[in-house]
Amino acid sequence: MLIAAGQRITAALLRGIYGTDWDDWTSTIGGGGSAVTTSTGRWRRIGEKTVAFTLNISVTTAGSGGSTVTWTLPTAPSRTRRWVFVGAAESGAALSGLHAVTFTGGSGAVVDRVRYGGATNLTGADLTLNKLLQFSGIYEEA
Repeated sequence: MLIAAGQRITAALLRGIYGTDWDDWTSTIGGGGSAVTTSTGRWRRIGEKTVAFTLNISVTTAGSGGSTVTWTLPTAPSRTRRWVFVGAAESGAALSGLHAVTFTGGSGAVVDRVRYGGATNLTGADLTLNKLLQFSGIYEEA
């Protein structure tokens, strides 16, 4: 980003250059059936449109059903491409290859699908009591 001669340096201009400080956010979890979860994350904007985040999801009441689990990012991602975020799971059955995906046809800040084991959708039934899920990544903001 270039600053033009005579251009005023404002807080908004500096945020565009340097980004923001790390901040807390609570993600909304969907598709978990009767699961009760707590979700705490940290995120920051780097430059004008790059977002870095980390999210921890703790299952406090087991889920149910076959609906695909979703969760929300701190801001809406660009939908000009798919974004894939790395995940890890602890406690209970292993979920190897855990990752989350946004679709070009999706909307808003929703991560459209969480998968494991290659192409198996994470569903409410997979959200067992005391399961811990972690995701992190970087994406271009809409």
